[in-house]
Amino acid sequence: MSGFAVGGVLLALPWPVAADDLSRWPLLLVVLVVLAVLVCAIRCCVESARGAAGPVRRTAGPAMFALLGLLGGFGWSAARHADALEGRIATRASGDAVRLIVRVSGDPVAIAGQIPGVPAVRFRAQVLEGLPARPGPGPMLRLSWYGAEPVQRGDLWRVSATVRGPWGYVNPGGFDYERWLLGQGIQGTGTVRRGVLLEAGKPRLVDRARTRVAAFIAGQQLQSGGVLTALLVGVSSGITDEQWAMFRNTGTIHLMVISGLHIGLAATLGYLVGRALSRVCPLLLLWCDARKCGALFGALFSTGYMLLSGAGIPAVRACIMAAPLLLLVASGRRCQSGAALPVALVGVLLIDPLAIHQQGFWLSFGAVLLLVLLFGRHRRVGADPRSRPAIPAPSLTLRPVAVLAAGWASVRAWGATLLEAQWALTLAMAPLLVLLTDRLSWVSALANLIAVPVVSAGVVPLTLAGGLVSLVWHDGAAASLLVADRLLSPVLGVLDLLGAAPVLQAAPVPAWALVAQVAALLWLLRLPHPLPLLLMLAMSTVLLPVQSKVAAGQFRVTALDVGQGDAILVDTARHRLLFDSGPAFPGGFETGSTVVVPGILATGPARLDALVLSHDDLDHTGGHAGVRAALPIRRTFASFPLADAEPCDDAHWHWDGVDFRFFDIPRAGPGGARPRSNEQSCVLLIENGVHRALLAGDIGAGIEGRLLRLLPGPIDLLFAPHHGSLSSSSRAFVRVARPNWVFVSAGLDNRYGHPHPRVMARYATLDTGVLQTGRHGALVWQTSAPATASGRRLMRAPYWRSSVTGADGG
Repeated sequence: MSGFAVGGVLLALPWPVAADDLSRWPLLLVVLVVLAVLVCAIRCCVESARGAAGPVRRTAGPAMFALLGLLGGFGWSAARHADALEGRIATRASGDAVRLIVRVSGDPVAIAGQIPGVPAVRFRAQVLEGLPARPGPGPMLRLSWYGAEPVQRGDLWRVSATVRGPWGYVNPGGFDYERWLLGQGIQGTGTVRRGVLLEAGKPRLVDRARTRVAAFIAGQQLQSGGVLTALLVGVSSGITDEQWAMFRNTGTIHLMVISGLHIGLAATLGYLVGRALSRVCPLLLLWCDARKCGALFGALFSTGYMLLSGAGIPAVRACIMAAPLLLLVASGRRCQSGAALPVALVGVLLIDPLAIHQQGFWLSFGAVLLLVLLFGRHRRVGADPRSRPAIPAPSLTLRPVAVLAAGWASVRAWGATLLEAQWALTLAMAPLLVLLTDRLSWVSALANLIAVPVVSAGVVPLTLAGGLVSLVWHDGAAASLLVADRLLSPVLGVLDLLGAAPVLQAAPVPAWALVAQVAALLWLLRLPHPLPLLLMLAMSTVLLPVQSKVAAGQFRVTALDVGQGDAILVDTARHRLLFDSGPAFPGGFETGSTVVVPGILATGPARLDALVLSHDDLDHTGGHAGVRAALPIRRTFASFPLADAEPCDDAHWHWDGVDFRFFDIPRAGPGGARPRSNEQSCVLLIENGVHRALLAGDIGAGIEGRLLRLLPGPIDLLFAPHHGSLSSSSRAFVRVARPNWVFVSAGLDNRYGHPHPRVMARYATLDTGVLQTGRHGALVWQTSAPATASGRRLMRAPYWRSSVTGADGG
């Protein structure tokens, strides 16, 4: 089982192979398994003929089984991955809608619409007709519908939608959307233009119960009703953006979603209820003993809670994790707690091998592993109760003082255990958290120490009881929910205060993160002095900042992939500049904190010596607030009025042998009219005496004509003005600038048609290399190698990443 578990998670590594090549790996592994079996059989025959000693066979047998398990786990995972990748949508959104017949899978989620007051939803849908057929079920799509009609789980719709294959931002650092889609089993995305309902979905019993429970909680006028609804039925629309930010900043977001902790609590509660019923009703013992009855009720409680919460992937994974442990308990098998973990891991990998691409998979199993190392090294799971030391029953003749002393000692013991567990988890999980999320909360240990006992021991059981009782007894359910709300409200108040503390932003080098995580695991083993000090020092390597690696007198330009917008990072030997901060969208999503900041952290120190906001458009300044909140910024330049910002007209400075200069271009239109926002864009020239780069914002042909007189000569790297729009990059400007490379910051298949084909033809006449962020990911050019430029989508791309060819439908 351990070998199978290790083999199953190997595909979590970013193997730089094509998705088509991955489909041939299972066949190769079948051959390897057959060869391994033959080798094992031959070795056993040889050892038997020679009369080999027992210890030799005992050593060879486990090693061979581990190898077989490793190959089997890797082959199973590779086969499922190959099947998921083969079913991906190969077309991309080009404005042409296709007609599909889809079945809604899962619960639709309300999202912020593009127009206030107009409903919008996002949902998963299985394609039944309309796309190229392949064996098995159709692809699973993630569809967005703005101005949507009522949609519910199980509906059958005929829709007209634009669809595309999995495609996301590709940057150094940050969230890998394409990998997340693979882990969710989603093989394409799209936007619904219009739809016709063919068949209304028939609500299942559990769906009707969820709707009824959610409506009951909403009608109770509770202070934290949105959080309680999320804890019980998995509907998180009642949690505000401010609350989500608070949970992230305090490291307690795991408590507010249906996680393994909550499923484990339900299983434990069910186990205790089952054992209690077996003692109250002895007739149950005729069919099963107390241990099996407790395991049965534990499985029923955990499964029921999972269904009531909407059967989300984290909840399903937690149920799968709990099932092997309940089976071990029911069977009475002796098993070390550490050996139970591979059983649960194998169960998850057998049912859902794609789960290895989800952060929750690693965080949940990582936390369990750390607790096993800390407390469970010598404990047994499922051991016979008769083998445990007898605990004397409390005597009625004990004096009250003795009873109070015993109770106080028990409370102290539990408190010490909780403190030790929380302290150990905070330190030992830090490397994994920083690697997966690029952030670490300084107050996480304190916040969890306050919130975990209250939420786990009070809020979740009371909420679960209230939800179940609400189906038959409203007054009792209301009282239970009211008590849960009264317990949760002060906890949220404390978390709100702690959430104001600064959050550490970091993007560790994976190798250093691995060193830190290994050191954390060794530290949990409580090795003798002075090794703990060395291990703590090794754990701190996860906080080492990434070095820019730019020599003095040189500079590097990185165009981050932010879709239809600009975010350009310029690095010298000791300084960093960001030109524009990425776009923001009407739904509230902004790329400053989610894309730009992780890109900055992954390429150098966590600071900015200068921030330039070229002009006041959302595709250039939308991420401004997110960047300012996350990073210290020494100077800010802007072409429009902004607090603490300097005007960018004719500003000039010198960093590490590199000159930075804004052009003071006459901007007034005919008759002295105020120019449009685009024409006010800051224009920045960067040069080191040999090479030049020009960042031109969104200027048009008119400003380009005035700029021609100011250019000192040909440009090595030019950012196409206005994302390659036809209103920019005039023939005269292109001939005078004569760029060797042109970077276009534009999203793939954007609705503006950028870059325009005629503009690209003008650059093609000069044999200029052209790269686009939407097609090639983050773009990098540096003066130390001016003849080359690279796109991150093409650099050792992992097997789950869609290629430029695939984006074209080829």
